Amino acid sequence: MSFRDQRKLLREYARYFVNNGLRPKTWRGFAPQLISTARDFGYIHWAREIGSRIKDRDVLDVGCGMGLHSIGFVVSGVRSYTGCDPKIDLDSSVLTHLRTRDMQPADCTLRALMRRLPHVSYVRGTVANLPLAQWDIAVLHNTTEHLMDIDEVFAAVSERLKPGGLLIFRHHNYFAWNGHHLAPRDISRINTADPDQQKVIDWEHIAREPEPGSYAATHLNRIQLDHLRIVTERYYVVDEWREMVSSVSEGRMRLTPEILRRHASFSRRELETQSVYCVARRSSSSVALDSEPNGNRHLMKPREPSNPYVGSQAPAAGSG
Repeated sequence: MSFRDQRKLLREYARYFVNNGLRPKTWRGFAPQLISTARDFGYIHWAREIGSRIKDRDVLDVGCGMGLHSIGFVVSGVRSYTGCDPKIDLDSSVLTHLRTRDMQPADCTLRALMRRLPHVSYVRGTVANLPLAQWDIAVLHNTTEHLMDIDEVFAAVSERLKPGGLLIFRHHNYFAWNGHHLAPRDISRINTADPDQQKVIDWEHIAREPEPGSYAATHLNRIQLDHLRIVTERYYVVDEWREMVSSVSEGRMRLTPEILRRHASFSRRELETQSVYCVARRSSSSVALDSEPNGNRHLMKPREPSNPYVGSQAPAAGSG
């Protein structure tokens, strides 16, 4: 480890004690190796970004995945952390590395982490499996774009929050240059000789409906920005809504007039927005979900007077 990295790690150790206090409980919970691993794997930044909101709070992490977000939250001084995901393996020591975007061996399992830190827990299941009104804050980090039943999940999360509880999420916009979640993730990784990349480069991923069984069809809800806000406001009062423009490395400068003409049914805002950061407060009342004639809930029905997909070769309206 370089001297610079050592200094950064020491700052995280110091931040842990500042946020948790110099108490016997804090010393017993100090896990320097776990903090080091979480930092190496890229799990400190998100909790640090929202640290002022989560300190001394009971936090529910929806769609936590096989990672160490919990350590970042512990460093930021949460009262308790609960990670919920139907696909986690509590006994696997192979965890998601956020920096390299692959699975790598770690020096712990999630079950061992829970034994080491009693105020950290993981639940293998959905939000519907959790008790009601138990958490001050629910967070979703780049999870919302994967929720094929986002309306129902947002409703269920609101019921798990205490009165006045907060929903905080970061959403990766499908209609951004790299919203397809496939290669290339940034412009430095473009390979024009790769036939798979040719299908998605420079907004080609929104030019047609995803093939059945493809990642976009099975793992991405393709919800549009305005509809995401509509779904959010059914159950929450939005305190903060920030749309972050893609950086140069994320493809913003590749949005040419020709591409804008080709996707004329989308606004420049929709194609340039990389992500959305939202802080919303649980509403005391929520809007009832629409129903299909057969009684099924509408999860992705646009509320716009016109559908931007109409007349284009993009995905069907039900895709978001």
